[in-house]
Amino acid sequence: MARPVLEIRELWVRRQERAVCRGVDLRVSAGEVVGLVGGPGAGKSSLLACAGLELAASSGSVLLHGVDIAGATCERRRALRSSAIDLVRLSAATAPDRGPAGTALTGRLRAPAHVVLAGALAGPFDVVLADGVFDADADADGDAEADGGAMTGVDAGADRGPLAVPRDPGESVARQVELVDALLRRRPSRPPAVVLASRSLEAVAAVADTVVVLVDGQVGDAGPVPQVVAGQRCLGAPGLRSA
Repeated sequence: MARPVLEIRELWVRRQERAVCRGVDLRVSAGEVVGLVGGPGAGKSSLLACAGLELAASSGSVLLHGVDIAGATCERRRALRSSAIDLVRLSAATAPDRGPAGTALTGRLRAPAHVVLAGALAGPFDVVLADGVFDADADADGDAEADGGAMTGVDAGADRGPLAVPRDPGESVARQVELVDALLRRRPSRPPAVVLASRSLEAVAAVADTVVVLVDGQVGDAGPVPQVVAGQRCLGAPGLRSA
């Protein structure tokens, strides 16, 4: 079996005396798309921040091509973030202001997921990490905000907040799922390892190869999409709707 491009082993992250990631393991191979799913406070953003070298883990390993980079120097981290690992946050990503010439807009449109991912996938990166995919109303602070909450199903909810401009009616999450799936299927000959973090199991399951479900900072389920979807349906987990 080929060595994974990105491997996370026994990762622990503590914030203000609270463990937000508790012994998490994750493996992603070149060309593989892993869906990282969980409600607010499940640990998704913290896990990606560690994998993206923006947050130091309390303990555990982050391996890139088999080399542990969790304890890399600041200079080494900056170099890896510019050349090997790209972390994008969809909840915070914005598109250029739009409007008639001379018209001041009250806010900025959030860039659609497929637009942000297209830029990341076109780069030189071995690993692409995307936080808040398909979370139309996700908070920019992600997991740091809440301790609980349910995963959601495909929902075309509008952006909220004083600086948010409502999405175009036709730009629903369901449409974004289609566009992201098409984008991922036409990746280059040397595709990166991709992790898509979302509150929506249903949406991620449509584009991922495997799924990891985080529950209170731990892996609650993991495996191929059909297996995890079936298991979550049996558990009656929110975020899934019958076809």
